[in-house]
Amino acid sequence: MEAVAPAARLGRTAMAGIEVRILTEGELDPQVQVDLGSLRRKPVPGGTAITGTCRDTAELWGMLGRLRRAGIRLRSLQRLACPLTEPSDAHLEVKIEVEGYAADAVAGLSEEIEVFESPPSTTLIMQVPGEAGLVEVLEHLESLALDLREIRVDAC
Repeated sequence: MEAVAPAARLGRTAMAGIEVRILTEGELDPQVQVDLGSLRRKPVPGGTAITGTCRDTAELWGMLGRLRRAGIRLRSLQRLACPLTEPSDAHLEVKIEVEGYAADAVAGLSEEIEVFESPPSTTLIMQVPGEAGLVEVLEHLESLALDLREIRVDAC
């Protein structure tokens, strides 16, 4: 009997990964470079460009979390190739959990945001206009120095 990948059994093709380009401020220390695995690093004026393919969004968010914990500030995050054929203007439903009590700090993120405070974290649920909207929200949370605990993104 021939082995069939789970995605093929469901009539879908397996995802090829997420190709990204990340620009950071400053140079990466050697330990951070090890944590980024096979992604390519290249010094650029004022920072580092990191490019390559992540297996899935979980790997991408994990890598972004490691950069944050290492004190590396992001200048930009671009998704270079999208294996899914979703329209660029599709809305995304986002659930983000941050450390601590942050309801007052995040109240202005969106007109339609649900905020739930539950010790020791705050959960935000909102719709954002595509990946650009998600990046904008994440940059705002970073500017508030909030630590992310979890992110879940679903297409609407």
